[in-house]
Amino acid sequence: MESEKDNILAVLTARRLAPRARIVAATERVETEGKLLTAGVDAVVSPSRIGGLRMASEMVRPKVVSLLDNMLRDQENGLRVEEVTVQADTSAVGKTLESLGIGDMEGTLLVVLRSPASGRYQFKPPPTTTLESGITLVVMTDVAGRSRLEKLLQGARS
Repeated sequence: MESEKDNILAVLTARRLAPRARIVAATERVETEGKLLTAGVDAVVSPSRIGGLRMASEMVRPKVVSLLDNMLRDQENGLRVEEVTVQADTSAVGKTLESLGIGDMEGTLLVVLRSPASGRYQFKPPPTTTLESGITLVVMTDVAGRSRLEKLLQGARS
């Protein structure tokens, strides 16, 4: 919406109606970001800032930008960067990446783990890393690979 007040009111209303909903808001004004976050959004997107970052990335790492664009548009291979979160009710909690064979999954590359407690990202985690409830695995894979990973983690449900 065009009005900052209307956007904040919409966020407050949405958060009250659906406390667990993920809310993402767009704004062009940096000073509005803090207000939206305080009102309860989970993320704020600035289209002009994203456009500027994209232009800078095109200048600095054009091959990476091209790869990511191709990943998004490739209908045959369907390679994507995906995220899968470990649920509390699985026996995967407390097991290592190695014991679950995640590092050896065909067509799937584990890139990052995100800890729910700290919010930190662990790039290229070692096989001895122990999974905890709520940890998010960020992988590069296709639809079938994501499905295999989800089934592995769901299959470990207790």
